[in-house]
Amino acid sequence: MMENSSLPLTTISSLDKSSIDRIVKINGEITRVTETPGLYILTIKDETAEITSIIFKEESINIQKGKEIEIEGQITLYEDKLEIIAKQIKNVD
Repeated sequence: MMENSSLPLTTISSLDKSSIDRIVKINGEITRVTETPGLYILTIKDETAEITSIIFKEESINIQKGKEIEIEGQITLYEDKLEIIAKQIKNVD
């Protein structure tokens, strides 16, 4: 199924609690990277807002602060804040 590739781009500010469990696509700049043994925790910022994105380390990926990336993932709630669990990531540059 190629359904995911036709996802419309969503602005971060339009995400809310009704978005939980939905798969969305966002585009933004990495403003913070935190690395743990099993995952990366990124802060992604677009022109409207910012969100935390969780990326599980399955293969090595090139993640750098200041890079523009596109993420497809599932919206979840963690400590009463929205997060996106990344399923697909690609550099925009």
